[in-house]
Amino acid sequence: VDIRKGAWEETDLEPHDAVLGSHSMYAASDLAAFVLSMQRASRRYCFLSMRVTSPAGVMAELSRQVHGHSHDSANFVIGYNALLSLGIFPNVLIEPAVKRWADDSLDAALRRAKRHLHLSEADTRWDAAIHETLARRLFAQDGGLRWPDWMRSALMWWEVEPEMNVGRGPA
Repeated sequence: VDIRKGAWEETDLEPHDAVLGSHSMYAASDLAAFVLSMQRASRRYCFLSMRVTSPAGVMAELSRQVHGHSHDSANFVIGYNALLSLGIFPNVLIEPAVKRWADDSLDAALRRAKRHLHLSEADTRWDAAIHETLARRLFAQDGGLRWPDWMRSALMWWEVEPEMNVGRGPA
């Protein structure tokens, strides 16, 4: 196992039998370049784990308010469609367990929301709208606040075959 920190697009790796990107592509500005970099680093298999989110979730609502669309970064649906557009037809496994976020306070939930929306702590222009949405949508539970939406992880994997490898030249 060779663990490397850094963006796939900027990492120069010798090929490995398998590569894994686990919830690591959310900050990538170009998902196709991310996937093609994974393929270039793989001799055999690529594994890509992404979140499957609730389409009517709190973060979807906040993202529509702040960014004009219902996702804060690439998620499974976007990733799966991106792979298909690259001619990659991945196998998919979606975990059955549902995860829900919980925060100790509304301020902690606000910080979480801003982090996921890629807003800095110093950027306060959306704070009132985010605070209002969180106060309306989160509910009290076990001395804290629980987010009503759910999240799962999806694992996509495919075999990298030289004649089908989009990111490489001839084998």
